Amino acid sequence: MKEETLLLIIYTIAVPAITWVVNRRKRAADITSKEIDNANKIMDRVRKLSDEMENRLRLEIEELRNENCHLETQIKLVSRENETLKKQMGGLQRENKKLQEQLKIFNANNLITPTNDNGRTTGRLSGRRGKTNPAG
Repeated sequence: MKEETLLLIIYTIAVPAITWVVNRRKRAADITSKEIDNANKIMDRVRKLSDEMENRLRLEIEELRNENCHLETQIKLVSRENETLKKQMGGLQRENKKLQEQLKIFNANNLITPTNDNGRTTGRLSGRRGKTNPAG
């Protein structure tokens, strides 16, 4: 009976120890496998986010390029219009200067009193008679 008891004790100690060693290795392999699976999932998510971000950035870049092209076209149009307006303004300034000179000659020949911005005479000679304007 001692042998049976001894075998029973050895068996009771050995089986759990062997099971623990085997399970420990299995758990380590399972943990490693889960870690690899998790790393793969993370890499897949990162790839997906990267692809989404790349696509979004490509669209935004394309939109910015289109907007830039549109703005460059507008700048060219406004620049042309500005040059045209400068030429027109130069012509109008020259015409205005000629008209002012003609008006001075006309006023000198007719002795007409120039008026200020309010439409009042400036106190110089008025009309052809050479009288001063008392309203001045």
